[in-house]
Amino acid sequence: MPRRLVLIGYSTFGAVKLAGGLIRRDNQGSATPRSDLWHAGVVYAPSPLWTIDAEWFRLDVKNSSNRATLLTLRTTYFLSKRTAVYATGGHIGNDGAFALSVSSGGPGSAPVAGQSQAGLTTGIRHSF
Repeated sequence: MPRRLVLIGYSTFGAVKLAGGLIRRDNQGSATPRSDLWHAGVVYAPSPLWTIDAEWFRLDVKNSSNRATLLTLRTTYFLSKRTAVYATGGHIGNDGAFALSVSSGGPGSAPVAGQSQAGLTTGIRHSF
């Protein structure tokens, strides 16, 4: 029977928010029966119009060489209540047979198994 354990916590200190957690997956019917996904992040708001955040994720499949580490850095500047400009950069490092993409993109966008990938996206977001 599949089981999941999710532990998440966060705390805010003025303009800084820290968060972290663990997602443990146990699935004895799977070829990869147990994995841990660790994550930690920080958000800093130097002003009400601007945020900067960074996150770290580590996926570890137990009893195998399959691991992946993802680092991201984002910044958002709010032009108005409904419009913002943003930039996000990321880097993923894969070990073993993992070929996870930095962007979870479509077919053909993943790196070769065991290799790394970097990505950058920028844009304007408007909420209707």
